Amino acid sequence: MDTVAIFSDNKVTVMPCPWDTEKGEEVTNGKVVSFKGRTVLDESGQMRTTPYNIGSQGPRYETLFATEHCTIQRTNGGGLVERWAFRRELPMYKVCEIRERERPSIDAFFVTLKEDLK
Repeated sequence: MDTVAIFSDNKVTVMPCPWDTEKGEEVTNGKVVSFKGRTVLDESGQMRTTPYNIGSQGPRYETLFATEHCTIQRTNGGGLVERWAFRRELPMYKVCEIRERERPSIDAFFVTLKEDLK
């Protein structure tokens, strides 16, 4: 497929040429397509896209313990992350009740983790 590049202030737009659009071929099936990568434009006008190394260092977090609303995760660097997740429509007093109900099991996990590290 032949393309046309349109250069504006901070943006490069690459579109199919008019004679290719007349063929009636769908390029993206009517959806917006985005690619994860770095786009480099040379002085000669040639554009290159190199992909990011997604997932090359393994997963960012490892789940160690989970309750209904909380997960304890370890990062690649060895740090611990405590994540709480609640529905948006939950009132604040319910959130406090849930945290009070799940807090003993989370504290018990941290105690066992501390004993394992000794």
